[in-house]
Amino acid sequence: MAKLTSLEFVDYLRLSKLVAEDVLNRSLEEYRQERGGDLPLNAELVAILLIEAGLITRWHADKIFDKKYKGFYLGKYKLLSHLGYGEMSSVYLAEHGLIKQLRAIKVLPKSRMFRSNSSHLHLFHLEAQAAASLDHPNLVRTFDVDNDGDQHFFVMEYIDGKTLQTLVAESGPLPLDVACNLIAQAAEGLDYAHRHGVIHCDIKPANVMVDRQGLVRVLDLGLALHVNAWRESLAATHGEQILYTANYLSPEQALDSHHVDLRTDIYNLGCTLYFLLTGHPPFPAGSLVQKVALHMRTMPVDVSRDRRDCPQDLSAICRKMLQKNPGLRYQNMGEVSEALESWLINHGFVFDPGAGDAAVESAVRLKKSRVRSLIQSHPKTIQAATSREFPEFPVPAGDPPANRIFLACLVAMLLAVAAMIVWLMGIG
Repeated sequence: MAKLTSLEFVDYLRLSKLVAEDVLNRSLEEYRQERGGDLPLNAELVAILLIEAGLITRWHADKIFDKKYKGFYLGKYKLLSHLGYGEMSSVYLAEHGLIKQLRAIKVLPKSRMFRSNSSHLHLFHLEAQAAASLDHPNLVRTFDVDNDGDQHFFVMEYIDGKTLQTLVAESGPLPLDVACNLIAQAAEGLDYAHRHGVIHCDIKPANVMVDRQGLVRVLDLGLALHVNAWRESLAATHGEQILYTANYLSPEQALDSHHVDLRTDIYNLGCTLYFLLTGHPPFPAGSLVQKVALHMRTMPVDVSRDRRDCPQDLSAICRKMLQKNPGLRYQNMGEVSEALESWLINHGFVFDPGAGDAAVESAVRLKKSRVRSLIQSHPKTIQAATSREFPEFPVPAGDPPANRIFLACLVAMLLAVAAMIVWLMGIG
């Protein structure tokens, strides 16, 4: 593709409507006067000028260099950059046109909606309804649900920080107290969600973020549904597709995604704690089929094997969260946060949602001698997130029956097929 000249770049920028005509003309005229002549031929210099002036972003410039000048606006929001992809959506950083506040916008791709006969749109709306009903410091807030023509999206709180996945990738396994602090905060948020009838079902390090003030935020309720709509939504809009990440899949999710309860989030969060402590998921090696089978019937290697500084009482907390039988795990997230907070206090720390700030800047800066005032947490009593009964998951004993292995392999194949379909639809 031929490179744009500076004049061509400006022409495409005008078409984009990213910068008001008078503001753009004034900026370019000031540039000419300062340099006593015309615009430079190099369009990159003009782009840098406008970026430094705060008129466009690097993402805008890159799009315009590709001769793409449409799609920068959704309703009253200006898109500033692309933040990433979810299971069924794309996420952008955006600015409100009037109040200029930053927001994260989750957008459902048009092609996905049309190809699935609007089933993804229905699930998208269920997700928005679930997220909008929640208001807790440890959960990302949803502010608005809207559409611009046939482009549907919802507007979320923008978090300036890092995911736990990124944090460990940059710094390695976290100090014991930092890991416990972060997971305890996540458990507080999920406890609130469960008490309001929402199960996340996709907890993993990439879906938990810590901001620059040290506050943990649980992200991407991409598979969270109101419990009273659980059976209907999965049957009507999701079919048999399984969108969970194999590294953090609970045994009951592998067996039957229609019959899970809040304890599946406890298993997923236990896998995340294991990752923070060791630097890898509970079953880091093996194929997709093997990982699913391991989650169903095998306990992971004890954390202390990889972390010699990890005491047995902390290993026991992680191990209890990872029990194959949901009845042997903690029974609600209140119990999880209470166990982790008690561990911190018993080992000379005090649970503090602000302690994670050091983890954002450097995961090793949190001093073990620092003791702060204990934050009074909400009561740990929790009502079940649903009134219907869930069947107990049997305790595995020895090798599983042949039909259980076959089912695990079948589920893994469905995972692979679903991933292939998502990939093909993404490039179509």
